[in-house]
Amino acid sequence: MVDPDVTGEAVKDAVLRDQGYGMRAVYLSLAKLDDRLPVFAKYLTLDAARTWSDSIAWGRKFRRSVTGTVRFYDRRVQVANATSAGIAFCEDQSQSYDKDADTGEVFGTKPSLDDFVFHTARMVKSADGTWQMANYKSQKAAAQCRQ
Repeated sequence: MVDPDVTGEAVKDAVLRDQGYGMRAVYLSLAKLDDRLPVFAKYLTLDAARTWSDSIAWGRKFRRSVTGTVRFYDRRVQVANATSAGIAFCEDQSQSYDKDADTGEVFGTKPSLDDFVFHTARMVKSADGTWQMANYKSQKAAAQCRQ
């Protein structure tokens, strides 16, 4: 689930919209263990695509996908120019779990500070006008994201 976090400013709202689509694409790809989905390539590029592709490859290797619900919230955008922006946001993974891709067994966890992640990403505007995540960093156990 991605909180709308609209600003009323057209460019910022476009960045927020496409970043939200990008995170949905990431989790769909993680659930299906497939980074070749067209939606993944539409919203991720460069280092961000490589970072998430590595996570998906790890899941394929160890047969671990994801299930449940994640929430992205407190998203803030800073526009650098017509084709570049930065975004910072929080994630709550307390209702998201690893799942055995072969058996469907879900591996539950106890809620903890580790469930809260702070992310930053550089967004770039592609030739077709889509804002793509180009660089991506995350910090687990982010106290500033705990609600």
